[in-house]
Amino acid sequence: MVLSVIVYCLMVFAIANCKKIQPQSVKMACENSIVNLACPDKTSIRVVTASYGRDDYITCPHLHIRTDDCSAANSLTIVQSQCDGRQLCNVRASNSLFGDPCVNTYKYLKVKYICEKNKGPSPPNKPSSQLNVCEGQRGNIQCPGNKYIKINGATYGRTDRTTCPDPRIKTTECSTDKPLSMIRDQCQGQQECTVTSSNKLYGDPCVNTYKYLTVNFDCTGKGNANKEKGNWKKGKKDD
Repeated sequence: MVLSVIVYCLMVFAIANCKKIQPQSVKMACENSIVNLACPDKTSIRVVTASYGRDDYITCPHLHIRTDDCSAANSLTIVQSQCDGRQLCNVRASNSLFGDPCVNTYKYLKVKYICEKNKGPSPPNKPSSQLNVCEGQRGNIQCPGNKYIKINGATYGRTDRTTCPDPRIKTTECSTDKPLSMIRDQCQGQQECTVTSSNKLYGDPCVNTYKYLTVNFDCTGKGNANKEKGNWKKGKKDD
């Protein structure tokens, strides 16, 4: 009888703890691309593991692979500092952020994370999320749950040397806001949207300089997002 009670209690304890285990999500981005982490409404990111480097030859195939056994020691600390406690987070897989754990090897960033239920209300006046997309590439904007994209700003050009590093940098003082109206028309009020960083779309504000697209956005309620989308198309500015 006593043994049966003990077994029953152990089973109840195991079931209760299994329910608390959160499923892990895995996101990956090749070198100089963006990892997008997202959690549903009323939950926040907790990074479990992160590695910038390479541990196989299959992921992000490339001609420049000297080793499949390297990882930046600071990977987890950096991603945790940028993402833990947030609902959305974008991290660039780049040597400028993590250093170069294996020179002359094309790398990638792999992140495992869980979405934990918020212990309290979300902080007010949350800053906009930012997505940087290197010239010639595409980036993804995504909002979780019942949230929808609100575009706050968008520029194409270059204002520093660390974002999208490249030998072809003649200036860091060029920018055009031409992408703003185009990306608002394309993405505002959507839950997910893919944007392209290209001279063909936005012109070339600085010839012979490798550029990038910067998009600042929030995830907000459907009603507000759709209303703002309609106002923009009528030529009205946000208050």
